Parts: sequence; C-alpha cells; structure tokens
Amino acid sequence: MEISVSKIIGKSSAILHTDGLALFEKLASVSKEPIAISFKDIAHCTTAFLNASIGKFVILQNGNVKRLNFVEVSEEIKQKIDLVIDNAIDEKKRISLSRSAEAILP
Repeated sequence: MEISVSKIIGKSSAILHTDGLALFEKLASVSKEPIAISFKDIAHCTTAFLNASIGKFVILQNGNVKRLNFVEVSEEIKQKIDLVIDNAIDEKKRISLSRSAEAILP
C-alpha cells in the first residue's frame, strides 16, 4: 500500500505534530502489508512531524521497520527519517530494559 504524506496532511510542509499524528493514524490502520510512504510534493519536514508519525509507528512495531519503504523523498528528509527511526529503536530498547530492571528489582 502507498500512502502519500501530502494527501494525508493536505499541504507541502510536514511540520506540525498534529499532522504527524494524522499520518500515524493512517499507518496504524494498515494491516500487516508493506507500506510505501511517499513524500512527493513535501518541501519541508520537521522531526516533530516525523516523531509523531514514523517514530511512534516504529515504537508500536517494536522497532521493526521492514514494512516501511520511503519513496520520492529528498536526501534531507531521508536523513531526518533515519535519525527518527534510530531514536525510536533506541527508545524501544530503553523501555524494554527499564521494564526488565523493574521486574528483577525489589
């Protein structure tokens, strides 16, 4: 399935947290099939938007990004996506370690 960021948010700047949540809701509604996320016509993108959408989705997927493919994306936005994914995976690991520590500590 292909999801167009510009069609979801209705603009060429993906900068708002609330817009990121709209994309997240769309991602979360897709069953287990692969997802191509198109950044066609997106001129600006912030990590706030990406954290609310892709970062949150990656955490929900337990750090598994195999279903995601990013298409028609600028190198600048791709670098931000990679950073957000790395941070989401690290956050998932931190949460897991914290829960493990809580389970063994009195």
